[in-house]
Amino acid sequence: MPGTGIHGGARMRRRTVLVAGLAGLLVPTSWFRSARSADASKKDETRSADASKKDKVRWKTDLKAAQKEAKETDRPMLIVFGAEWCTHCDRFERTTLAEPAMVAAINRDFIAVRLDFDEEQKTAQVMEVEALPCTVILSPEADLLVRVIGAKPSTEFQRILKQAKVEHTRIRTARIAAARDDERN
Repeated sequence: MPGTGIHGGARMRRRTVLVAGLAGLLVPTSWFRSARSADASKKDETRSADASKKDKVRWKTDLKAAQKEAKETDRPMLIVFGAEWCTHCDRFERTTLAEPAMVAAINRDFIAVRLDFDEEQKTAQVMEVEALPCTVILSPEADLLVRVIGAKPSTEFQRILKQAKVEHTRIRTARIAAARDDERN
């Protein structure tokens, strides 16, 4: 769609294969991790962890493990690139990605991955990340569904997530049809 910062779907048919190209590049990152105090009791930690799972996006930082889970659950990967120094990334995280409806939708429909641009430069290069924040949504097979540059308001980001789900369904349906055709031949 012109002017929206979205690139994907029918306009971009090229396949981005991440498994082989990125396998050696994937390392956990510390971006956005919050340290817990060493003297916190186990009971408080469990209660806090349970509450944060309900209220926050369940981010992963290991792309390879995220892709494995995406394949097992047949959910797309929502990969958000940011950096500690990026004020727009911080605002996007505190506003759009913190809204309860958005959190619920992301946790239900996607495997969420957060990567630090500075620590994951090779991965960012392969995914053609040129500005921050950048959200890349891939199918479990690493097909590019959507690429979004910039911090978007909640209503626009929800529309983008719906578009990615539609594209994922379209690709999955096409793969199933192709497999059936192969079986018949």
